[in-house]
Amino acid sequence: MHFQQPNMLWGLLLLAIPLLIHLFQFHRTQTVYFPGVFRLIQRLQHARQQKKVQHWIVLVARMMAISCLVFAFAMPSCNSNSRTQEYSHVVVLFDNSYSMGTQNQDGVLMEQARAQARKMVMGLKQEIQVRILTQDPLANFGWMSPAQALSIVDTLSLCPQQRSWSDWASQVEEIVHEGGISSLKVMAFGDGQLSTFSKKIQLNSSTQVNWEYVLYPLDPEQNGGNVGIDSVWYESVWQRVDAASNVILKARIRNYSESTKETSLRLISNNKTTHVKAVKMEAQGVIDVDFPLSEAELSSASTLNLDNDGFGYDNVKYLHPVKQIQTIVGVLGSDNAVTAMFASQPLLKKIDLNRSDLLDADNQRLSKYDALILINDGNYSDKELQVLSDFVAAGKVVLQFFIDPVRSKKLNLGFGELRGDWSGATVTRGMGSSGGGTMQTNRIEAGGFQHPIFQKAFGESISEKTEMPSVGGFLKLGSTLDFETVLQLESGDPILLKRNQGGGSYWVWMSDLRNGSQELKSSAWFLPIFTQIVASSTVGEQPLYGELFGGNLLPLPGNVQVDERAASLRGKYGNIVVDLQSNSSQHTSMYVGAQPQYPGLFWLVGSAGKDSVQIALNLGKQESDLRSFTSWDSVNLGPNNKIKLSNGDGISPIIHNAPLNTPWRLFIWGAAFFFAVEVVIILLRDKNISSQSVKP
Repeated sequence: MHFQQPNMLWGLLLLAIPLLIHLFQFHRTQTVYFPGVFRLIQRLQHARQQKKVQHWIVLVARMMAISCLVFAFAMPSCNSNSRTQEYSHVVVLFDNSYSMGTQNQDGVLMEQARAQARKMVMGLKQEIQVRILTQDPLANFGWMSPAQALSIVDTLSLCPQQRSWSDWASQVEEIVHEGGISSLKVMAFGDGQLSTFSKKIQLNSSTQVNWEYVLYPLDPEQNGGNVGIDSVWYESVWQRVDAASNVILKARIRNYSESTKETSLRLISNNKTTHVKAVKMEAQGVIDVDFPLSEAELSSASTLNLDNDGFGYDNVKYLHPVKQIQTIVGVLGSDNAVTAMFASQPLLKKIDLNRSDLLDADNQRLSKYDALILINDGNYSDKELQVLSDFVAAGKVVLQFFIDPVRSKKLNLGFGELRGDWSGATVTRGMGSSGGGTMQTNRIEAGGFQHPIFQKAFGESISEKTEMPSVGGFLKLGSTLDFETVLQLESGDPILLKRNQGGGSYWVWMSDLRNGSQELKSSAWFLPIFTQIVASSTVGEQPLYGELFGGNLLPLPGNVQVDERAASLRGKYGNIVVDLQSNSSQHTSMYVGAQPQYPGLFWLVGSAGKDSVQIALNLGKQESDLRSFTSWDSVNLGPNNKIKLSNGDGISPIIHNAPLNTPWRLFIWGAAFFFAVEVVIILLRDKNISSQSVKP
């Protein structure tokens, strides 16, 4: 027999009370001799013997009832001891992410999990080693005794979700291979948040590991449901150069509840609300909200706020100033459409280049650029070709435009030669002409705009009914050098090619800007297409807003002018010393480590104390859906593994919930039975005494 609360066994000392009562009930009697009453004496002796037996039965019943109550409060188990003793080590996986702060009909999930984890740990023998893994990857508690584990469980608090089930499974696998562990029990306490199980679940195949998941299912409708900010981005509308606003801030709002919701979105800049928009959302609906931004709003950090709804951790996003996240583009050559693109797009910064810049021995100037635009007929020396290839391999973008169709049937680019014949207009070039005939236009096929590079580039979805731009002359290829065709004409000929190398990409527009692309240049298609291409290398490197743990190294916006390896991050929660690192492309990243623990706007400051750049940090957006994982049958257990799914109630000890409930209930029923026996005997005795007292 194993007891969860062995200290309650001291209650057995209470057995002395009924024993003392029984002993003091035997009074001394005085014998009085009276003649002629032999029959009466005989009956009295019989009654005394019967009463003595009743006294002993009442004594035993009382002592058994008290013993059963003591054993019940000591939480006995016939099975837990033997099963617990199978495990020399126990790992507790405790989900303390923000979604565990929600409620169901039994109360706050975090408190339910904490209560059951405590009861489970208290039921372990002190020689068993316990290890606790939480959502904080930096909280490594190591092996400890159950008593030490109790203190950790009591002090756990809510934090951002930073660990998935696959992360925990990998840690458990490492623990198994540490050596010296004869058997391992894994107890997981959590809400089964879908984001925790985003990847295919695979458990360790070791026969020594026994998994059990205590599930506290989420209720999306608690506190009225949840509406959250899914994502935020900028879009340019490419209006006049002197327009009041050419940039739109867009936010995608999602209603995770099963009912219609009304909310409002506010943009706050310099402690003032500059934009407000009310929205009404259908159940499970998604809506994009946009705000046109002025130059002043673009140049200052801002906050995007949703109305409070009980799930505040996804209602706020902190945004960098736009001027800090410009994409710096070197342009070799000139064209009026390319110039207009930079004039109407504040996210792009143009710097003119000369051919000699490609031959810079140290390539120091090119290293400052995020992209290059080449406006020429693509004839390069071997050294220039190598420079372009190295630039792309460093994670940058090169976009190649042609001015005129050339006489030659091949072009040497950064990846070699493109071969083909120019198709389209007759173009005069000094002496004679090449390619006779009249200009024939060919529309761009709509399907190519489904490519990921064009996501969010256009205000409306593109379909077969959309009027496509047309292209005149183009290079009809005979060889593509393994380039990917991104856009093609309705004739099937490629018009936009892409090739990846390293982390960068080389793009080639197969038409000429002077004649073949005139219709495209005068349409609304030119700016969004080529802005998306030029800025594609900076989407991942320079995010609109920083996530605290999108990796330990957080890319910083723009070219940060802090040269020190260690700098200070100033915020409303104090100063934090952070490490700065720069990669080969001169992109600066900040190692955030364990801090900051809170989102907000911060200043990154060098040792001289001068403010360098304002940055925005946000909590991870991973668990707003508030739905629990249900596909437990899809869990890959391996041939030797098993997982047990338990439903927690916050009260019962959990290591083996059902077997533990039965023994103490039996003792409760036993106590009730023995108390009933006592009552019945006392009632029968009183009835006999009463009947004897009325006999003649």
